[in-house]
Amino acid sequence: MRQQGIPGMGRLCRMRGWMAVILFLAMGEGLSAAPVGPDRAVRMVQGWLKWDPKPMQAELSGQIGGIQTFIDSAGESVYYVVDLEPTGYVVVPADDEAEPVVAFVEQGRFNPSPDNPMGALIGRDLPNRIAITRRIAEIPPPPDSEERTDLRG
Repeated sequence: MRQQGIPGMGRLCRMRGWMAVILFLAMGEGLSAAPVGPDRAVRMVQGWLKWDPKPMQAELSGQIGGIQTFIDSAGESVYYVVDLEPTGYVVVPADDEAEPVVAFVEQGRFNPSPDNPMGALIGRDLPNRIAITRRIAEIPPPPDSEERTDLRG
């Protein structure tokens, strides 16, 4: 016997995933950056799901199925896709100053293809954000910045 889902539920799930991406894109970047390795990315997702097992009412599994690393043209990690079992995934940046969760989807697997809207959005935007964050981190503070404690003058 075939189970039938609630009409419109798939669309609602996709909308939640897109809302998470839009929220990320609306946020600004930090001023210093440190790389995040795949083990730390997995621990972050586990902690995030433990803290909020139903983000935005999404039914995400807390069981990690694997991790994919996406790199830039210089060979540096830019973001990770943490696959959930039996389905779903969470996208996290490979930098601790970017938003900790870029996107999450309750059903399916991440498709990084530029022909896929989610893959295109994350694949184009996130590498640029990480590069900007890393460039900003290399800019030294003004010489007298440690001496100033009162910004009013």
